Amino acid sequence: MKKNHREMKIGILTFHNAINYGAVLQCYALKEFLAQRGHEVQVIDYRNPYTEDYKKILPWVPLLEEKGIVGKLKFIIKSVFLYSKRRRICKVFKAFVDYRLNTTPSYHSASEIPTTFDCIVFGSDQIWNPRLCGGFDPVFYGQFYKGRTKFVVYAASLGNPSLIKDFEWNEIGRLIGVFDCISVRELNLKHAMENRFSISVTQCIDPTLLVNPDILSGIAKSPDIGDYVFMYNVQRDDAAEGFADYISKKINCKVVIGQSKPQMRNLRKNQNHLLVEMASPEEFLGLIKNAKIIIGNSFHSIAISIALKKDFYSIDCRKPERVKSLLNQLGLIDRHVKSTYRNIILKNVDYSIAERKLAVIRDSSINYLKEAGLLMN
Repeated sequence: MKKNHREMKIGILTFHNAINYGAVLQCYALKEFLAQRGHEVQVIDYRNPYTEDYKKILPWVPLLEEKGIVGKLKFIIKSVFLYSKRRRICKVFKAFVDYRLNTTPSYHSASEIPTTFDCIVFGSDQIWNPRLCGGFDPVFYGQFYKGRTKFVVYAASLGNPSLIKDFEWNEIGRLIGVFDCISVRELNLKHAMENRFSISVTQCIDPTLLVNPDILSGIAKSPDIGDYVFMYNVQRDDAAEGFADYISKKINCKVVIGQSKPQMRNLRKNQNHLLVEMASPEEFLGLIKNAKIIIGNSFHSIAISIALKKDFYSIDCRKPERVKSLLNQLGLIDRHVKSTYRNIILKNVDYSIAERKLAVIRDSSINYLKEAGLLMN
């Protein structure tokens, strides 16, 4: 059967192999979105050294960041004790990657990236954040043989642009010339890049909000634990559990705490709370899908809550810029609160306005992909 001339062989380069629910789920969402448009889509199995470091018995990067001999010694002891748990969670995520993502063989450097694709999509997620990649990863900046391949950036992020130093901006400006078109996830990054480089940058929505929500809910594995409030934090917040307990008492249900990175000790202050360690990405989706309310400071836990039209509270944290940017766009900034706050009048999220705003951003993102030649007009 002859291929439609608009069908393409597309590779995706992103944080698909991190032990992070948001990373693997945004990759899955983008892969499914493009595959449903008739493309042959593969996730390029590039192993970023920083991502892979976590899986070692002794993660080298965080060890170097520990201060003093005592701090480093404690970290070594902790790493050895937690290794068996880390191996189990790595196995859980590997199963998702192997089964859901349709990956290429593994590659470890820019020179190994294949050039057999019609297009490579870079993103989404923080692939340009030098603090997550050990500097500017040449793979995520397209620093390899391009040939006739189209290089398209979709909803890339680098974290907080205000933390990027001038010499780093200079390096970014030098590297991005290889891309045929660029879109970023956050509005402040769009403005920063346009102002610094005098180029056109499109703001696009995260793939978890681009794709039909049935794609995510369709693979969710529902828990059998009754009614609950689900809390998931990626940044430590000692007051967050108390906030979750406060909300749960208002609606008379239990608290379920999700945790992807194993700890030396149980972080729960209340032994009546249920701790879920090492859930699969499908189980993570199920915990969000079936919760009465989601509470967290993770960007993707909030984005997926919005995609599935769930009630949620976004908890303020040290690095709130990405989630606040999303909430501001959708008119939902009133759902962003401090974990010490105890004067909440519970009300459901009003999605009537948010859905209209989301539809506009989604349409803009789809138009970007059309202009990039990835979708039919």
